[in-house]
Amino acid sequence: NGIYSDEDRMQIQVEVSSLVSEVDRIASSAQFNGMNMLTGRFARPTGENTVTASMWFHIGANMDQRMQVYVGTMSAAALGVRSVGSEDKITLMTPEDANRAIGTIDEALKKINKQRADLGAYQNRMEFSVKGLNNASENLQASESRIRDTDMASQMVQFTKNSVLQQAGTAMLAQANTQSQNVLSLLR
Repeated sequence: NGIYSDEDRMQIQVEVSSLVSEVDRIASSAQFNGMNMLTGRFARPTGENTVTASMWFHIGANMDQRMQVYVGTMSAAALGVRSVGSEDKITLMTPEDANRAIGTIDEALKKINKQRADLGAYQNRMEFSVKGLNNASENLQASESRIRDTDMASQMVQFTKNSVLQQAGTAMLAQANTQSQNVLSLLR
């Protein structure tokens, strides 16, 4: 506004220029798995931007259960706070320039907020998928346990049956031996 002197505006311009450079530094250094995330490598094609790459996340147990994620370019030029192909940054040297800068920054904030909303939506979808996969995993473990428990019960029944048959056979042999002993003792 009009209360700042030329010296004040120059000092503010130094800070703004530094912040714009920091936006570019963050955009170029934000990486995941060695890939720059905010430089447009994963941006949605928009007509003027022909980038077609995206990230694919496999989010299910079966084939084709995946989600495509786009991350837009978040450099100072893409946000409109630096001229494309030059080092010209927004300027605050006159009250009119400062007024235009407010509009430029508002537009940049809208782009950032949209990207944040998109990333939040992707995160919600992934969290929902994780919960679904955890539920499926628990159900699979419960089913496996029921199958194994059923087999254990069947094996216990089989073991008990064989044990009873073995004991009955041993008892019959003992009786047969006793009877032959009795016959021998009568003959003596």
